[in-house]
Amino acid sequence: MAGIKIERYGKRHNRQTIPLGCGCSIIAGFVLIFICGGLYMTGAFLPLILRLTGVESIGSTDTLFENIQPAPVISVQNAAPVPPQVVVDLGTYGSENITVDSRSYTVVTGNTESGSQVATATFTEEALLQLCAERTAACRPSGDGQFRNVTIDLRPGGAVIYMDVNTGFNWQRIGVVVQLDPGANTTFRVIGVDVQGITYNPNTLPLGLGDAVMTAINQIEREGNAVLTQLALNAGGQRYTLNSVSIDETHLTLVLR
Repeated sequence: MAGIKIERYGKRHNRQTIPLGCGCSIIAGFVLIFICGGLYMTGAFLPLILRLTGVESIGSTDTLFENIQPAPVISVQNAAPVPPQVVVDLGTYGSENITVDSRSYTVVTGNTESGSQVATATFTEEALLQLCAERTAACRPSGDGQFRNVTIDLRPGGAVIYMDVNTGFNWQRIGVVVQLDPGANTTFRVIGVDVQGITYNPNTLPLGLGDAVMTAINQIEREGNAVLTQLALNAGGQRYTLNSVSIDETHLTLVLR
């Protein structure tokens, strides 16, 4: 959200826009390939066209997450009651008041076994999508004309953010594949773009698109990781800053100290 690297496998007003889950710029280069390839006919030819245009296949998206173990979530001792609203502070990106709802958000404050103060904030896929929808029309059901039907599929140590992309001829389903950096568990990296279960390396886009797309990826990673670096939680009169992030198949959990 710290150096930024691309893995290449074989409600305060006037806040800045937060690059939360969209990855729109990454997809733009792929959209041009779809149009040039005449993919409005059927999505069945997508993998073939991508290969013919020189886009490198990283491998099965499922396989990329197969052997990843989520970072352990600390056990909170002496849990204290949490106020109905807590403030998520994003530094230069503003702040957000969120209503604690056990169906979507779970916030717990207390102590570690050693006695230091700690808080955990746990979000479901639905809750993350709700937060995204509050900031960009692309995450709302009807979309923004270019992107629609965004869904977040949490995976061990990362996620795939799926969306329908308007190619100009039809709507094509694509996913942005991201993983937490295992060395820090507080930063993420964009692995590639998923098309029908296969992740492709955007750096190998033809037609001179590679540099532009990689620039967009670097921007998304830089700004997204900046949000995580500045993230803090104000609850019950205490301020907690991000210590680690853990993601499994159903929940994203922030551990703050």
